[in-house]
Amino acid sequence: MKLFLFLNFITLLIGSVIGNVIVIDDSKSIASAGNSTVSKSTNIEDNELATSVVSNSTKIEDNELATSVVSNSTKNNDNELADSVSNSTVIDDEQLVKKTFNYTSVSDLDVYYDKSKIHNKRPVVMHVHGGGWCEGSKDKEAYVGEFFQKNDYVAVLINYRLYPQTENMDDMVEDIYNALQWTIENIHKYGGDSQNISLMGHSAGAHLATLTTVKAALEMEVNGVPLEPIHLSNLISLNGRHKLDEGDELLAGIEQLKQLGNIPGLSFLKLYGEAREHLLVGKSGFDQSKILKKYEDKSLETLGADKYVFVECDADTVDPLGLAEPMIEQLVRTVKRVEIDHLIYEGDHQFILNGIMNGDEKVEHDVLNMVN
Repeated sequence: MKLFLFLNFITLLIGSVIGNVIVIDDSKSIASAGNSTVSKSTNIEDNELATSVVSNSTKIEDNELATSVVSNSTKNNDNELADSVSNSTVIDDEQLVKKTFNYTSVSDLDVYYDKSKIHNKRPVVMHVHGGGWCEGSKDKEAYVGEFFQKNDYVAVLINYRLYPQTENMDDMVEDIYNALQWTIENIHKYGGDSQNISLMGHSAGAHLATLTTVKAALEMEVNGVPLEPIHLSNLISLNGRHKLDEGDELLAGIEQLKQLGNIPGLSFLKLYGEAREHLLVGKSGFDQSKILKKYEDKSLETLGADKYVFVECDADTVDPLGLAEPMIEQLVRTVKRVEIDHLIYEGDHQFILNGIMNGDEKVEHDVLNMVN
């Protein structure tokens, strides 16, 4: 019994420490039953605000503005590798295929498609895995690609540079941006519609997907090269990090992770602490909401995606409920035209991914609605 209580205590402590690196002071109460989403809906049109408790959706319209963000197709030298196939795998049905490509000299991606439908244009979903910026891979979340593939989408799952391969978070942004460029230029070969791409990420992957979209939309420099805007149909953040701690709070969280890493079986937490130390301490420019704070009210016509979807879970101890709020607040304030869905579920950090992996019908239904 003592061992059981100790393990439960450690589990809660780990979640608390990881979450405290980025937790915000606001607490948010929810009321829901089963696996249903808490629904809050906000529609903003012509500066009039209406609230209903139905779908947690924010829509901003500027009647004089027509949304038109031109997708660019800037190449880097590594894109010469775009058509080199590392391997090809048949998944269940002989028509469902996964192919692996090197989109740069250091990173690869998988394309999940139906080879019987390569002459049809179908929507595309690109997924960015999480893992605290230091672990994880596209292969560990292959079930995400297979799920979208079986539901008539073309799916792209990417690997990107992680700590300790890099100590520069902009290298990760650069990789995701290049993967998007590769997809825009090549996905038609596999039946994908380059004008209908949704970018989805989980945890640290959600942070990086959002950061990449924001930096591209604002034409910010990444590793000395200005990015060009990319037009996405949807940006989907699953349990994402949209507030990063700084200063003493960040240092305290890193030290706690390192100390917990000394406990047998928890050595991986040392890597999490080291990653945050090398990627965040003394550095800036990686918090999307803080980037947007520099812009005046309604100064941006669009921000890269027609719709932003933020998914949070009430029992998430890694990226606690409320971390989407700073980004939502800045989107509403700065962008003239954008739709925002904010969905809250009863569940933990892995709730949506586990739902996809285990075939939860409600989760699958909701995820497909997110990318529609």
